[in-house]
Amino acid sequence: MGTDQTGGARHACRFCRGVRGRIVLDLHTQPACDHFPPAADSGPDPAYPLQLWLCEDCGLAQLLDDPTVPEEPLATEPAALVHQAADAVHRVAAAGLLPEGATVAEYGSPHGGSWLPRLAERGLRPVADGESAQVVLDCFGLMHHADQAAAVKERADRLETGGVLLVQFHSLATIVRCGQWNALRHGHYAYYSTPALARMLTVAGLCPRSAWVFDLYGGTVLLAAVKGPAAPDPALSALLIGESSLGVTDPAVLGGVQRQVTASAAALRGYLVAARAEGRRVLGYGAASRAVALLCAAGVDRELLPAVADASPGKQGRRMPGSGVPVIAPARLIEAAPDEVLLFLPDLLDEVRAAYPEITGWVIAEPEPRPAEPVRREEPPMSAPTDDRPQPAPRPAPALIRKVPAPVAVGFPVRNGKPYLQGALDSLLAQRGVDFELHIADNCSDDGTEDICRELAGKDERVRYLRRAENVGVTANHNMLVREVHSPYFLWAAADDASHPDRLRLLLEALESDPFAVLSFSAARQIDRDGQTLGVWRNPCRTNHLDPVVRLSDLIELEHENYHCYGLMKREVLLRTLLLPPVKNNDRVLVAELALHGPFAEVEQDLLFHRLHERRLTQSVSQRDWYRQQRTDGRKLVLPNVEEAGWYLKAVRNSPLRGAELGRALWALRPWFKANAVPMARNVARAAVDGARMITGPGRPDDR
Repeated sequence: MGTDQTGGARHACRFCRGVRGRIVLDLHTQPACDHFPPAADSGPDPAYPLQLWLCEDCGLAQLLDDPTVPEEPLATEPAALVHQAADAVHRVAAAGLLPEGATVAEYGSPHGGSWLPRLAERGLRPVADGESAQVVLDCFGLMHHADQAAAVKERADRLETGGVLLVQFHSLATIVRCGQWNALRHGHYAYYSTPALARMLTVAGLCPRSAWVFDLYGGTVLLAAVKGPAAPDPALSALLIGESSLGVTDPAVLGGVQRQVTASAAALRGYLVAARAEGRRVLGYGAASRAVALLCAAGVDRELLPAVADASPGKQGRRMPGSGVPVIAPARLIEAAPDEVLLFLPDLLDEVRAAYPEITGWVIAEPEPRPAEPVRREEPPMSAPTDDRPQPAPRPAPALIRKVPAPVAVGFPVRNGKPYLQGALDSLLAQRGVDFELHIADNCSDDGTEDICRELAGKDERVRYLRRAENVGVTANHNMLVREVHSPYFLWAAADDASHPDRLRLLLEALESDPFAVLSFSAARQIDRDGQTLGVWRNPCRTNHLDPVVRLSDLIELEHENYHCYGLMKREVLLRTLLLPPVKNNDRVLVAELALHGPFAEVEQDLLFHRLHERRLTQSVSQRDWYRQQRTDGRKLVLPNVEEAGWYLKAVRNSPLRGAELGRALWALRPWFKANAVPMARNVARAAVDGARMITGPGRPDDR
C-alpha cells in the first residue's frame, strides 16, 4: 500500500494490487442505495463517498472505497432478466458449452434470480457448495466481492479441467456509451470491460473463448472462458477490439461520463418542475438502486415526485434513501391515475405495459426523461419487388400522431430541389416495414420546393417541414438536422436521389444485428436524369474490419463516390463526431471519423438510387466557390486542401482512440498527405498571391 501526495493511504487495486490509477467518476457522497428506511423515518440518511477508480495496470474500474454494510435484498426478479436468462442458456447450449449431464456450480447475484432450473432442464446437475464442476456460472455475482483477485481465483479453482466459466456482467462499455453514471453504487465493487475481465481470467489460468451481447440494461455481456487451451472466437475478438476502440480503459474516456451527471440531473429536475407548473401529475415506477443517485443528484423530493411504485413487497411502505420519496404498491399507482409515470428501469417497459394497461403515459427517466416509444405493430410479410428501378409510389395514409420520435429519422436537406423532389419524397414515404419520420430542412428555396413540402407535411404526419430563416449553407443545413431530430437512428437523404422501398428496413436490421456497428449502408445504383441505370457502386473498403486503423486507411484512399455517408447511423455516435466540416470532401472526412468509432454493417443489395446530373452542386460550381459558400468567419482567403488536411487531423484526434492506437491512426494519414502535397502547396501559393492583391489593390481574390 503506497501513499498519495497528501500523505494518506493510497488505494490498491482490488485485483492486481497495483496503486497506479485515478478517479474517473465522482458522485461525492450518496446514501446506501440498498437501505430503504421505513416511510415514517424522517432521516437524515447517512451518506458515504461514491467514487469510481480505474487501475492503470490491469484496467479494472472499481469502487475506490465502500464503508457501507450491504442490506438484505428487497427486490423481485424482473421479467426482462428472466427472458434474458432463457435466451442466454439457449445460445450457450447452441455453442456446445452446456453438455448434457455436466455438473454445474452457480454464483448468483444477491439481488436474486437463478439459472439452475433452466440448466437442469438441459440435463446439467448442480453440485454442493465448494465442490468442483464442469460448468461454473456467475451471473452478476462477481462484482459484489471486495477482493476481486480472491473471487476470480475461487471460481477458477472450482472449475474442472476442460470446463467452462460463464461470467455475465453489465458492460462498462455500455455505461460509457450510454452515460449510465448512476450504475455506480455502493456494494458493486467492480465494473468490467470485456478486455479487463478477459485479462483477469487469463491471469487466473483460464482462456477466454466466446462472448454474447444482450440488450439487458442497455448492453450486458456473457463471457465464456475455458480451463484448457482455447483461442477467442470471432465474436469475442470483435468485442475486445470494439470496446478497446471505444476507450474503456482510458481514464479520459471514462471521465467523460462525469459530464452526464449534471446533464441527467438537470434534465430530470427540469422535467418534474415543468410538469408541476403545467398541472401534470407525475409519479414514478421502479424503486431501483440506480434511481437513488439520480433522484439525489437532481434534488428531487416528495414535492416534485410524490411517490414511486414498486412490485417488491419488501420496499412498499418504505421510502427512497436520500430523497425521501415514498415507495408504494402498484395498486396505489393505478388508483392515483397519474398523467405520466416516470420509469426508472427502461428494461421493465414491456413488462409494466402488459401488467398495467391502464397507464399509457410512460416516460423513460434516463439518461434524460423522454416519452416511451409506442408499441410497434407487426408488419405483414412483404414479397420481394420484381423491379428495383425507382418508381412513383402512392402516398401512404398519415401515420398515427406520436408523442415520441420514431426509431429512424430521415434528414432531408434541400434548396431548390424541385426537378426531382417529388420522386425523392415519394420513394421515402413508400418505405415499408419500418417506423420513421421525415424531417425536411428547406434552406430558403425559391423554386416552388416550399409549396410541395408544406402540402406533403399537411397530409402525412410522418413529415416535419422546417424552412430556414436565412441561407445557412449546404454543410450547416445538413449538420443542423442531426441536432434537431431525436430518433436513435439517422440517415441523410438527397432531394435528387431515390430509394428502394425496403431500404430503411434492411439498413435498420443490419445495424441492429451488429452491436458494434455505428453505420449501415448498401450498394448504390447510379442513375441518370431519366432514371436509367449508369452503373452500380459496391463498397471497395474493408469497413467491417476489426482494426479501426485498417478501416480508416481504406476509406481515405477513396478517390470517387463515397456512398457510406448516405447510410443509416447511430445518432448518439454521430453526435460524438465533428459532423460534416466546411470543406468540399466533407463526407469523406466524416465517414473516416465514424470508422474510428466502430465498423460498418453492409447490405449487398443496391437500395440507393443516386442520380448523376448536371445540376448537382458538386458539378456546377468550382471547388473554391463551393468552399466560399460555407464560410461563416468572413475570411476571403481559400485553402481547400490545406483545411481538408486539418479536418482529417481533427477527426482522428476527436476519435475514441488513445495512446498507441491514436498514433497508428495519425500515421495512417501519411498516404493522403503525400497524395495531396502538391495541391496543398498550390493552396498556399494562391493564398499568398490573393493576400498580396487584397493588400495592394481593390478587388477580390482570383477565382480561377
